[in-house]
Amino acid sequence: MTTALAAAVTVAVAVAVASSGASTTNVAITNQGFNPSSVRLAQFDTVRWTNNDSASHTVAFVSTDGISCTQPLVIATGQSGSCQITKAGKYSYSDPAVQKGKNFRGTIDASAAPLSLTFAAAPLRVTYLGRTTVSGNLSSQTAGETVSVLAQPCGQTTPAKVASATTAAGGAFSFAAQPSVNTTYGASYRSVNSPTTQVNVRPRISLTKTALNRYRVRVTAAQSFKGRFVALQRYNSTLVRWVFVRSVALRVAVPVASTLPGTMTTSSTFTAKLRRGLRLRLVMSKAQVGGCYIAGTSNTIRN
Repeated sequence: MTTALAAAVTVAVAVAVASSGASTTNVAITNQGFNPSSVRLAQFDTVRWTNNDSASHTVAFVSTDGISCTQPLVIATGQSGSCQITKAGKYSYSDPAVQKGKNFRGTIDASAAPLSLTFAAAPLRVTYLGRTTVSGNLSSQTAGETVSVLAQPCGQTTPAKVASATTAAGGAFSFAAQPSVNTTYGASYRSVNSPTTQVNVRPRISLTKTALNRYRVRVTAAQSFKGRFVALQRYNSTLVRWVFVRSVALRVAVPVASTLPGTMTTSSTFTAKLRRGLRLRLVMSKAQVGGCYIAGTSNTIRN
């Protein structure tokens, strides 16, 4: 069923978000220099300098690549300033206005954070031929990385790659998927797998009136529903709910051209003597749609 999935990849730009486990390391600035002058931390952690001296000081990095803050960072007496380290590596900084040897020089050694992938889908329920947007974020926040999009349709025992997505700013990626049956989606990057998300699919059910007391039902999905039943309902304004009218057997199944291979429409015509002006619809229960779909409801018409 994997070949019946259509996934169109698009790239989404997202604001860079620090790892939820990020922490802050404090460095004091005194008249004797930076204390401590050397710190070790993890990627996406923050360094905060607090100026305890009676004069202003500046934190200026040799290279600002991977440094998220205003550079140079000028800190008035009694104030604090912070920088986030967004890339793993070793960074050197100093206060160029102070000529007191090594005391006003510092280093930051940032280790790479463990990689992870977030993943989500919206909407989680679609009608057959509808689309869902699946998106995620690579924790390294690196742009230009290739993430594999995985899908496991109902009836398959293992997930398979259906698309590749390239991360944009902040490590964000997204794609538009068109599942033909209930499908579990996920993503992988190198040896890292994301959590999975299931998107459920309803058959597309159409109700039309063809003549006086005559109606046609069409149910479109990636399978035949010949021999299954739909329930005709009318809306009771007194009871303020839908009430059962009759069952309708689906009798004829034919393949139809569609954006999803294997699409079938199962149809039937039927009669029902009802007063004019009633609101009517069809419902196909979970027992009738089977394990690879969720229950569905047709459009509503006026009799």
